[in-house]
Amino acid sequence: MRVVIADDDLAQRTYLAALLRRLGHETFSAADGTTALDLLQVEAASLLLCDVEMPGLDGFDLVRQVRALPLDRYVYILMITSRQGENEQMAGLESGADDFMSKPVKGPVLTARLRSAERLLHYEAELQARNRRLEEAQRTIRDDLAAASRAQRQLLPQTSERIASCRFESVFVPSADVSGDVFGYFSLGAGLVGFFAADVSGHGVRAALSAVTLGHMITAEFFTETVIGNAAGGALEIRPERLAEVLDRRFASALADDSYFALLVGVIEEATNRLHICQAGFPSPLLLRPGAAAVEIGEGGPPVALVPHAQFERTIVDLRGGDRLVVYSDGVVEAASPAGEHFGNDRLAALATSQPGNAPAALLGNLTDALKGWAGSARFDDDISVIVIDREN
Repeated sequence: MRVVIADDDLAQRTYLAALLRRLGHETFSAADGTTALDLLQVEAASLLLCDVEMPGLDGFDLVRQVRALPLDRYVYILMITSRQGENEQMAGLESGADDFMSKPVKGPVLTARLRSAERLLHYEAELQARNRRLEEAQRTIRDDLAAASRAQRQLLPQTSERIASCRFESVFVPSADVSGDVFGYFSLGAGLVGFFAADVSGHGVRAALSAVTLGHMITAEFFTETVIGNAAGGALEIRPERLAEVLDRRFASALADDSYFALLVGVIEEATNRLHICQAGFPSPLLLRPGAAAVEIGEGGPPVALVPHAQFERTIVDLRGGDRLVVYSDGVVEAASPAGEHFGNDRLAALATSQPGNAPAALLGNLTDALKGWAGSARFDDDISVIVIDREN
């Protein structure tokens, strides 16, 4: 060990230094506390032997200043004094010393104390090394999560996009670096526009991995092949429930026992002004029509990969020019105030209907601000995703 010896008695310094060198330690001597403080930092010593009575900076003040240093290592401090009594020892220990010895110093006793100090410093060095490895692992995890977050966002569509006669606007506020929410919208050809939104149960990496899997799987091609078919006689058949059925079979055994996901699948048929929708455990979208109250649509249904052999239903409603559809994950209505009260469906409907002429982006901005104000924070306990679909005239 590298040891600083602080004592104003030259004979005592010389004796202690000789004893320590015979034990294999490297020593640095100081006649006062100020010099000892400098040596500790310059020589990177890990052990301090200091007398209590020294000119200028005495032993107690030296210990206090050592403990206040921003060092990257622990310094073991052994105080040595000719004074007697418990009060002296208590004062030394309270100032930050690790051990206390009385003069005259006996070689065997000092040797035993040094071995104890070595064991403690060895454990301290191991702990610091483990902490450094842990900090490095945490940095790696943070970097990986940030990369995963960027990759996950790239799976989402443009926040503002026009597809045929539909204007899509979306907002996504994850509760953590990665999210269990995923959504998409795309042209299906033949005057059809499709969209979906999914919310995987739970939070964190496990939910995000399932969401990423869904995002990669539900492409425009997969959506079209699954949802659009031909009925007898060659007529076009739109079956959004088919996507829920396929995903239910695919994920029923793949997800963990307690995992599932809510899903909403919709197809807008421009020629007939009809919206075909399948709601599988997902909140009911709001249909906003000029001059009318907001209406919740959808027949409910079980989430995907939760109930064995689940049955999924289709609902058909009118979606005409000038109509607006608001699709939202449950993180919106379940956003809690500091008192624990949920934002709720009524507040969402009131906010949506109070701004009928607002552009979708303005509505989403006002909704996000309202949720932050309600929760008293810019971070939420659950992921927030909202899609506003305006059917243009």
